[in-house]
Amino acid sequence: MKSKTASFRGIIPPAVKKPIRRLADKCRREKVVFETKTQYSRLRVIDKGGCRYLVFDDRDGARRDQPPELIYQSVAPLADKGPVRAAYVDYFNLTWIFHPGLRRICMIGLGGGTLPRQFLRDYPELLLTTVEIDPVVVEVAFRYFDLPKDNRHLIIVDDGRNYLEQCGECYDAILLDAFFARSIPYRLFTCDFFISCAGRLTPQGLLAVNINGALAGPGSTLCRSICKTLSRVFPELYLFAAKKETPAQFQNVIVFAPLHPLNLSPEDIYSRAGRLVDAGVIKPDYARQAAHLYESTPVLDDAIIFTDQSPPAGGALDLYFNNLIQADPGSTQQDSRRSFSMHSAYQHTKKQQNN
Repeated sequence: MKSKTASFRGIIPPAVKKPIRRLADKCRREKVVFETKTQYSRLRVIDKGGCRYLVFDDRDGARRDQPPELIYQSVAPLADKGPVRAAYVDYFNLTWIFHPGLRRICMIGLGGGTLPRQFLRDYPELLLTTVEIDPVVVEVAFRYFDLPKDNRHLIIVDDGRNYLEQCGECYDAILLDAFFARSIPYRLFTCDFFISCAGRLTPQGLLAVNINGALAGPGSTLCRSICKTLSRVFPELYLFAAKKETPAQFQNVIVFAPLHPLNLSPEDIYSRAGRLVDAGVIKPDYARQAAHLYESTPVLDDAIIFTDQSPPAGGALDLYFNNLIQADPGSTQQDSRRSFSMHSAYQHTKKQQNN
């Protein structure tokens, strides 16, 4: 006679068994250290595979079943494991290529504090201001990600745009790294906000923006539109892509937008990176990211210029369904010819010099 347990197992449909096994396997492999719902997101701290991840979940629970290594806001090694670096952090170290003497940085978005921790460690002369809208995120960064308290690091709990428009301070660089789980706050990516950023930069200053998206193909609308919007305010854009050989693939793209044109060629970029290493300003591992310079010119003709006058429903731009973004009438035809990529800007300058 079969046991009751065996009989029960026999009646579970295969369609139900598979998700149950997947959930059980997930529970064995990862541990939720902390979880809470804040005013802005559902927040989780997860330990998995020797790493600790900070994950923001959407309020509707979308993508909650995704592994943390695919959707994290911050990642750090656990104490008994080797070093772990987030690729986008390495790219932000290239800021010194465009302003070797920079000393004051304002960063919008804290996350787990991965970038501030590395900057404070590697650049002893740096003065850093970080603006984070969610006070719970600040508490988590200190408690679970060992963000050190440092007199050189001022953390302000505020909306990043409100702070920049009201602070009266000027910075050598502004770093924009603001994400929800699968979206970005629209009001931090409009032409109006970028004008505010330009007004808070020193004469040799620049804005650096971290984007998750594609540079070409049907899923590239958001990334290309951010570039087009930036080009309304800044004379040049220099793009670095984690997977530059496959521009249609979703990836980290860091955009550097100097306040004034630098007219740097690819050779200039690489040469500056090498000199910074020789001078001990940046580490060789960071300088090697200069090889990810994206020299092609993304198509902007059908891209959108984001303005305060045309916010999307909910006030956020979705990263993964960006082909659903609707253009503001007439905006796709403005400034499509403006130079924004490093390579095209350099070629344009050389032609003028030769003429």
